Amino acid sequence: MTTSIITPGTTLGGPDGRVIYEHGKPKVEKKCYLGPDSYDYANRLLAATGVRIKSLIQQLKEDKPLVVSQLEELTKAIEERMAKAEMSAYTAQKLADRLQGLVDRLRKYAEDRAKEEAKAKSEAL
Repeated sequence: MTTSIITPGTTLGGPDGRVIYEHGKPKVEKKCYLGPDSYDYANRLLAATGVRIKSLIQQLKEDKPLVVSQLEELTKAIEERMAKAEMSAYTAQKLADRLQGLVDRLRKYAEDRAKEEAKAKSEAL
């Protein structure tokens, strides 16, 4: 007689509780937890920074990459601080220097990747 270990997050059988058999063995259904709908507590803590944490569900609803969403949130927070004059000249200059370097590297990366993708596409044809 063999025994199997059922780990948390797995169930045996269908939604009505009946055991479903596949190939003579009980079918093990694994379920995936996508996390909470929102991060209310964390977002209340981060409210002063202007940054919001989005759940996986919120990200999927927006249908955009997480990094793009986070960058938009950060950009909005920086622009709000600039509009309210809540940022020192030193901080503004440091951000500008860092972002300019990132923009330059990102543009070069995008150009290189576009060439690589075009080459791979032409080779596949």
